[in-house]
Amino acid sequence: MNGVAERIQKLRETSGETENEVAEAVGLSIGEYGDLEGYDDEIIDAVSFGAASKVAGHFGQSLFQLLAPEAEASPEGYLGPEALANLVKGKIAEEGLSLEEAETKTGWYLEGFLANPGSYLAEQPIMFLIDLSGFLGIDWLSTMPRGRGSS
Repeated sequence: MNGVAERIQKLRETSGETENEVAEAVGLSIGEYGDLEGYDDEIIDAVSFGAASKVAGHFGQSLFQLLAPEAEASPEGYLGPEALANLVKGKIAEEGLSLEEAETKTGWYLEGFLANPGSYLAEQPIMFLIDLSGFLGIDWLSTMPRGRGSS
């Protein structure tokens, strides 16, 4: 993921917009947006999946394109929120885990995600998907939308 902050900055500069203009367009404070251009881990750890999607979409990119521009699409393709929730439910059942045990293994509360995957995911940082993918044993990039505006 090295260079994502620089990619965001270059996309903004190419668009001819100021940091303030982009921040306002995507619904972030200038400080939050400035951090996206300053630190590679901000898009993973600090902003929600929904906000990261808005940033990518603002520049005509999918999250997959923004986060891993040189990566090829993973063989299993895109796994959306519903598919991920079903995989988590299957893993919990297969391993005979309680919800609390699965939450301990992932490091995240899962009840809200399992009840309403799309809405819950939009509010979580991308790190949620990375940790969830580790729990499931899948490539986390398979959880990133391929097309602009996909979620």
